[in-house]
Amino acid sequence: MTTVEPVIQTSTERIGRIAALVLLVISFLAVAGLDGLTTLYVIPKFDKIFKDFHTTLPDATVFLIQFSDFVRLNWYVSMPMFFGVYTGLFLLALNRERKWWLFVLVLSIMITFLSVLSVCFVTIALFQPLVSLIQSVKS
Repeated sequence: MTTVEPVIQTSTERIGRIAALVLLVISFLAVAGLDGLTTLYVIPKFDKIFKDFHTTLPDATVFLIQFSDFVRLNWYVSMPMFFGVYTGLFLLALNRERKWWLFVLVLSIMITFLSVLSVCFVTIALFQPLVSLIQSVKS
């Protein structure tokens, strides 16, 4: 092994650790921003609209509303879990003894992808009843 290889390996590991931390922050902001806003603000507004018009809702929408209610009513359980997971991942990414940053990097990508998928699910689950509601108001 030449003297350059440890330097390259160290710098590669440093870049990987920084990438993992940056992606972890992006993942945190995506989940907290998109999913938090959707769960705590958007879904309850739509729930009120659907209740005011006595709209029959599909199972996916009912599940979504019940999940939103659960998270809002049990915030003292869901918030520490949310911050605990991200704090643990952040500490793992900072660990210099092992290459946990690679695990954190992959997990951050998966969490961000799942966050985007959950927003898509919310959009789909709210779209059909909203279209039905608009059609019933028009006629």
